[in-house]
Amino acid sequence: MDLCDEFLDAVPESTRSVIETLLRESDVAVDVLRRQVREHTTRFAVAAARDPALDPGLAQRIEDRCLQLLDRAERDDSDALRRIVQATCEYYVYEDDADGDFDSVEGLDDDIEVVNAALFVLGLDELSISLP
Repeated sequence: MDLCDEFLDAVPESTRSVIETLLRESDVAVDVLRRQVREHTTRFAVAAARDPALDPGLAQRIEDRCLQLLDRAERDDSDALRRIVQATCEYYVYEDDADGDFDSVEGLDDDIEVVNAALFVLGLDELSISLP
């Protein structure tokens, strides 16, 4: 079983079809992914200012882990690692994922589970984010 298959097995069933699609996407430059992740976190913070049920700190923790994963992808030339990191970051910024990020207090739970799955298969589970 390759690393991407392990990642697919580790993500929740509700996210799997989107993740499968994202794993097949063309390469996106790391700096573009960094910008997209930061912009999504900013959009979440703006939404949280209007809806106190949303936790901008949780979005910030996801951003931090995504940026750490992107740093790792820059240092490692593994295609599987790059695809997993890219899919993880794209899932976070994806508007139509399993739970809409801005729709409820649980909106980031699926994103956390995807990030944690990536961290687990890449041997970085000590960086896992606890679900609220």
